[in-house]
Amino acid sequence: VEGGPVRALALNPFGTMFLGGDFTQLAGTNNRYTGKYHPFTNTFGSLTGGSVNSIVLTLALDQTQRLYIGGLFTNVHGTAGTGIAQWTGDYGTLASGLQQGGLTGAQLYAADIVVAPNQVVYLGGHFGTAGLGSAQHIASYNGVQFSPLGQGLGTTGNSSSAAYSLFAGSQGDIYAGGVVLGTTTGNIPFPDSAFHWQGASWVPLDINFNGIGY
Repeated sequence: VEGGPVRALALNPFGTMFLGGDFTQLAGTNNRYTGKYHPFTNTFGSLTGGSVNSIVLTLALDQTQRLYIGGLFTNVHGTAGTGIAQWTGDYGTLASGLQQGGLTGAQLYAADIVVAPNQVVYLGGHFGTAGLGSAQHIASYNGVQFSPLGQGLGTTGNSSSAAYSLFAGSQGDIYAGGVVLGTTTGNIPFPDSAFHWQGASWVPLDINFNGIGY
């Protein structure tokens, strides 16, 4: 691997390892930002059907072997698509990608993607909308469209907040950690760095890791 680090890995049931990161070459061949490793032949290869145009931060597979890709990119195989993509043999965008929403002056990205046991996809990062709807730094995706999780994370328009790490529980609950996230119930901010989504509302975990939760 050359040109930069590997930041994300995902393993399918057949043993193929998918890679994402900053790299520009795999095993001496041009493979920018994504690639795969075949353990039975001990070879690297590219993901067919296109590419993304910048750094990949996170990868996740669902049970159909659809690969979800999140990162700092703004283009997916020649089509505008910020922060989130999918790969099933060809690259594709997801419902118009991520947008600023009420945020200003900050780069948009998906930092973490998890697939829950019910196969709903959750993504966290730095964004104000996902698809065409408001979704403050965290959203779910059901294969067709994005949905917000309550009022999201971070007070409205806060360009310093981001969700960096997600965990999906077996009962549909989601745990999120990030940078001075806070959330709002009415207009009351909670300055915590970790939160629990219970299906209808966010609950702060009363943990503040000096403003950052990974």
